[in-house]
Amino acid sequence: MESELEYKLFKCPFCYMKYKTITGLKEHIGKSHSNGIITCPICKYMFTSYLSFQKHLHFSNDELHQNLLYLFKKGQHKFLKKDLFIFDEETNMSKFEFLINYVYYFKCPFCDYKVNILSKLKLHIFAHHYDKELICPYCNAKFENLNDLIDHLEYYRDDKHRNLYYLLTNKFEKINDVKQFLMS
Repeated sequence: MESELEYKLFKCPFCYMKYKTITGLKEHIGKSHSNGIITCPICKYMFTSYLSFQKHLHFSNDELHQNLLYLFKKGQHKFLKKDLFIFDEETNMSKFEFLINYVYYFKCPFCDYKVNILSKLKLHIFAHHYDKELICPYCNAKFENLNDLIDHLEYYRDDKHRNLYYLLTNKFEKINDVKQFLMS
């Protein structure tokens, strides 16, 4: 059991560096990734200051953003899930990277397109499905264009129809429901 712990390394979510302790990882992040332009490794938004990036992490209400925020905070944080950052030699990535690359993505309800940024999914839908005949992915009703489908989605009160309606009409007060729905 002791030798197993010796080989666990914590991988930086911003670069290729690996550290024997979570404290070493936190020090590296503080020195190497808190200056200049910072790109969020989860949603790929870019920030020109550490303060704006920290606000982004603070106001994002998902587990990955919150754990990334805990890595930037000084001292030990009781909510930090350290196992997210443990490097797995078999997959050649940490659990954090695996979740970003293979779990936290959004699938187009009309084709097989997948993307990890919700706004890109909306752009894809409007660019590739706007003028085409569409079939509602939930009840198989047919529509001549996206506007007719949006009218249909607004009419139905079940979660699936409503969430797609929220996505397509910029009614983002329910965006967390949309994200959770599209990731499943």
